[in-house]
Amino acid sequence: EYSCSIVCMQPLGNGRLAVSTDVMTRNVSGSSPLAGATVLPIKAPRAVQILDLLQSPNSVPPMMIQTTLTGHVADAVICMCHLPNGDLLTGGGKLDATLQLWSKFQVASLDGTVQSESRKKLTEVGYVFSLTVLLDAKKDSNYFAVAAGRYNTIKIII
Repeated sequence: EYSCSIVCMQPLGNGRLAVSTDVMTRNVSGSSPLAGATVLPIKAPRAVQILDLLQSPNSVPPMMIQTTLTGHVADAVICMCHLPNGDLLTGGGKLDATLQLWSKFQVASLDGTVQSESRKKLTEVGYVFSLTVLLDAKKDSNYFAVAAGRYNTIKIII
């Protein structure tokens, strides 16, 4: 069992939540979970945990980790973007400096597995602070792009 900090979160729909965690770098004296919080056992401290929030409230714990994404090994995931096709794009920190595209099938895995290889790794964009979906202006279009931002620069990708 690891002590981790939460870096960022992204709702995925259908009662699921992607939570980026990182190794706790310092011990915060007197820190304890919030009242009523559920402490989950995780398989990897530096990873994206996909949580199922709709599991039965009578289950113990009342939520579970569906799958764990560990592709960013050099640094924590600092931003994520849920794509309209169900995929998840994750952006690693300065030491990682990659965007990784996880397929909707990897993200939707229900068996608690650890996924260590993303479907695609993008290195040309580098370290970014924010990701957001840009939908096609045409009605009923399945096309979209992603904007990645760092400092005073925005780059359109995918």
